[in-house]
Parts: sequence; structure tokens; C-alpha cells
Amino acid sequence: MNAPFSWGLLALAIGASAVAIWAGPNLTVAVPAAVVAITVAGVLFAEVAWKTLRPKEPGPRRDRRVAPSEVRAAFVSGGLGRERLITLLDRLERAGPAGTSVARRTEDLQEIVALPSAQFRRYVRDRLQRLEAET
Repeated sequence: MNAPFSWGLLALAIGASAVAIWAGPNLTVAVPAAVVAITVAGVLFAEVAWKTLRPKEPGPRRDRRVAPSEVRAAFVSGGLGRERLITLLDRLERAGPAGTSVARRTEDLQEIVALPSAQFRRYVRDRLQRLEAET
């Protein structure tokens, strides 16, 4: 019920129900209002069933490739860039032929991010060499 038309039908059903209740024993007003309310409610239920049973359209596929410029930027972006590099390496390991799942704790991630630059580059180089050897 996202479309304004659906909200209009809902308002019409509520309004017709209110008129039918307000009319009370006056059947010349109450019966047509009740018929309108029931008919519109039926249309709303049919619309909900239609939207529920209809297959969902797949959302836009996100391109999972990483641009080389992103990797270069991550190397000079400090802690957040280092975290990005580690996540990229983890994703590469999961997608690799071995398919190893890396469950990294936050403490481990912070410890790796806090390494001095030379040690961090060595860490990245070693992981890349290991990944390359597995493929």
C-alpha cells in the first residue's frame, strides 16, 4: 500500500464505515455505505494478496569489484583504510578456492590496524602471497 491510490481506498473504506455506523437504523443510507465499505475493503485485501504473492523483483546488483584507486586510497587513509584493506583480504579469502571463513574479532582487527606501517605492509604482503599460493 505505497501508492496514493491505495491510501485513498483506505480512507474511502474508513469513511464509508463511519457513515454506515452514523446512519444507524436509517437503512437507505446505512446499507449503501456498508456495501461501499465492504467492497473497498475487499479490493484492498485483494491488492495486498496480489502484492504478497507476486514475485519480488531483484534489487540492483552491487558491483563487488574494487577499483585500484580504492586500494591506493586505503593505504594512505590511516586506521579506516587499514580496516578496509583487512576486510578486502578477508573477502578475497572467503571467495578463494579454499573458501576459508575468517571470523575476526574486533580486538584482533584493532591490533592489526595498530601495527607500525612497515609491519602492516608486511602483514598485507604475507596475506596476499598466501592467497596467491592458494589459487
